[in-house]
Amino acid sequence: MSIRFLSDAEARAWCSKVGLNPDKVELLPPICFGTPSDAGRRVALARHIWLSLLPPSGEIVVWTRDRHVFESCEHTPMVNRWMEAFGDRRGIDDAPAMLATAESTDDGLSFVVFAMLFFWDCWVVHSDREFVMFSHDEWGAVGPGCSHLLDGIRKAYSDDPER
Repeated sequence: MSIRFLSDAEARAWCSKVGLNPDKVELLPPICFGTPSDAGRRVALARHIWLSLLPPSGEIVVWTRDRHVFESCEHTPMVNRWMEAFGDRRGIDDAPAMLATAESTDDGLSFVVFAMLFFWDCWVVHSDREFVMFSHDEWGAVGPGCSHLLDGIRKAYSDDPER
């Protein structure tokens, strides 16, 4: 499988299948980190998270949720044209998520990078315990199965390592 874009309902169903409801997850400070303000470091963080969560087999979902909060920081037509290159003409508002596998590493990572650079809320989900969430408010959080990533993320990517 390469990639498949998902509607909100399809992304919600996939997350439910692995036992995660993003609307019910409490993202408290012990599992949170600050995201870098520099675009290059944001891309590096996206790559680090993607490669850390991507399973050697199985699927992973990238789900953009709160988009268009800072419209001056995004260029939606760029994402929509990118999606069209994969044969999906719905656009980001109608297909805000992507189902990917290890075979589609660059494509999945690219979707995460769009979200990071455009300041969209984004969930990268492997399971109910293995997920990372990025907020448009320049912070992120890890699921309980990813707590081992926190120190490295804070030290290498956060503008404020204490956050």
